[in-house]
Amino acid sequence: MDSDEDFLSTVSSDDDIMLDDSENDDISNGDEFDDAFDEDPDDEPDLGLQKQKTPVAYDVGYKVYSPGDIQKQQEEMMNEVNMILEMSKEDAAILLRHFRWNKERLIEDFMDNSDKVVEAAGIVTSVANPRNSKR
Repeated sequence: MDSDEDFLSTVSSDDDIMLDDSENDDISNGDEFDDAFDEDPDDEPDLGLQKQKTPVAYDVGYKVYSPGDIQKQQEEMMNEVNMILEMSKEDAAILLRHFRWNKERLIEDFMDNSDKVVEAAGIVTSVANPRNSKR
């Protein structure tokens, strides 16, 4: 037996028949269990409970804000950026608009390279960044 082919070729035809017959013995093919796993809603008893609709990936919860609520949130963000970055409210508003009101990204990028952020937003450096003028 030099290879796998020699080994496989030595299997007798009687063995093949036995293997084929063993598949059809008294093993149940699951036909009697089909009713237990039937998911037809007509067969289920009505317990007075409604099934909850499963959320779909594109179904996103949202809240509608009034213009006053939006303005209040913008003012809070401008005050926060104003205090953290020590700049005027106007410059903070310009930077927030430039960063599409993503306060965390603004602060992170500003701490990494304030000159580049201020220049990209179009703010005059000497007015916008008093921290750099003190250095």
